[in-house]
Amino acid sequence: MNLASIETAEEQTLMASLLDTIEEDPWMGAYNYEKDQIWRWIATGKPLIYTNWNTGEPNNRDEDTFIGENCTQIYGQTKAFPIGKWNDVHYQVKDRMWRWIATGKPVIYTNWQSGEPNNIDEPPRKGENCGQVTWFTAYYECEKYKMNLASIETAEEQTLITSLLNTIGEDPWIGAYNYEEDRMWRWIATGKPVVSWFQAYYMCNEYKMNLASIETAEEQKLVTSFTVIVEQELWIGAYSYEKDRMWRWIATGEPVVYTNWNNGEPNDLNEIEHYFEYCVFVYGPPTSHIKGRWNDENCFKKHYFVCERRFE
Repeated sequence: MNLASIETAEEQTLMASLLDTIEEDPWMGAYNYEKDQIWRWIATGKPLIYTNWNTGEPNNRDEDTFIGENCTQIYGQTKAFPIGKWNDVHYQVKDRMWRWIATGKPVIYTNWQSGEPNNIDEPPRKGENCGQVTWFTAYYECEKYKMNLASIETAEEQTLITSLLNTIGEDPWIGAYNYEEDRMWRWIATGKPVVSWFQAYYMCNEYKMNLASIETAEEQKLVTSFTVIVEQELWIGAYSYEKDRMWRWIATGEPVVYTNWNNGEPNDLNEIEHYFEYCVFVYGPPTSHIKGRWNDENCFKKHYFVCERRFE
């Protein structure tokens, strides 16, 4: 399936009728990430002909940023605007409903500590974590044994986990996370951190980090070692969305100087498909003969990713 296209007044009427039943402003499939800045449907790549923009839209209000408002939502009952009207928005706009990834249904059973969750817009706590590992490391360790971080979906499962805690003196990780753009907690058993470049950028930012820059051979070796650990290709922070098409690092906006392109790259190969290759990933296993090499890629493709935090 694809995000919905609305190409006729009849389809618009149908969509507006669906919005009467929800209190959300859902995404639809219109975008304008192309060089010509023409609005297109993601399902077909065809330009929009029928439109139903709200008054003053699209206004690209964030046009001073590196991407601006290049995606589209349709108003539901949450705004003081007519239901069914369109609005261009930044891709990081999100809802805050808590759901289960397996079903998409709202979370019913919970066992939050009093006052939690209390920091959905803040980075995780910092502290002295000697002898412990990160959530992602725990996830990969479980995967080595064909297992997943635990889900707790019933009171009975909670009781079991609580009984296990009596035997250890630590605070272990479980499989819930809120890295998704909609701020939902998700179980890693039914979802994996394989995302588009834009989602990866957002997810890093949630923890006051950025997609990694590789500015030296030493940093290249480090990122290459990460690809071996996860046995996957990894998004990095190089992009070329600017008008001059110069490759830059998203963390600083500085031009890319050190490079490690694979032979023939960057080649912007998907230009005929209306999906230009404006983003970069690093090869990992199983392409071991070129692991660590860079490739320009359609930003909507999905890969693992690596973040960094810069300390001044």
